Amino acid sequence: MYQQIIIIGHLGGDPTLRHTPAGEAVCNFTLAANRIWTGKDGQHQETTWYRVTTWGAQAAACHTYLGKGDRVLVVAEDIQISVWEAPDGSPKGMIEVTPRKIKFLTSRGGGVDDEDSQDDEAKADADIPF
Repeated sequence: MYQQIIIIGHLGGDPTLRHTPAGEAVCNFTLAANRIWTGKDGQHQETTWYRVTTWGAQAAACHTYLGKGDRVLVVAEDIQISVWEAPDGSPKGMIEVTPRKIKFLTSRGGGVDDEDSQDDEAKADADIPF
């Protein structure tokens, strides 16, 4: 069996970095991916939030080079869904991913690295080795 998810989205906040007792770097950030569609009653938007956890050198790079609002592409094979009940009794959930690959799409100057940002999904597919 095999599962993989590809997400292009914006960071919801600055990444946080910590270290395990053994000294390995761990970086966490949230990623928002928007889906926009047009229906009979107009245009709609839905946002899905992901919690991303990176390790080692990838964690250090994410902490150093990413910030709130930056756009990234994440390819992950480790996907977990956490569900819990909020204090008010409402159901809550989060999709958690550990990336195999992260591509930084926002440059330090605030622009998108690739010239044609509208075609990011096609470029993401071109990076996949199958």
